[in-house]
Amino acid sequence: MLLVTGAAGNSGRLIVKALSRQAQRLRALVRRRETVELFSGMQGVEVQVADLARPETLEPALDGGTFDLSGRRANARDAVPPSSTRRMRVACAGS
Repeated sequence: MLLVTGAAGNSGRLIVKALSRQAQRLRALVRRRETVELFSGMQGVEVQVADLARPETLEPALDGGTFDLSGRRANARDAVPPSSTRRMRVACAGS
């Protein structure tokens, strides 16, 4: 299963849509529960609400993930702590 972070963003949605059309099983990681509905009807897409800035929310999102395809654009206002992304990549690699 693929893990797409930043799935509710502009690039993330395009990545999820393209992978879904290719019949890929994937988990779309979104930060806000109200964005879950963006993925309704997409085949093979499992949506998980989690926040990269809150490591305690990541364990369920990482369970079974094999890759981190990030649609997230980093900027100063919305920076992800390096420790969170490092833990995510280590967890994905160990799956």
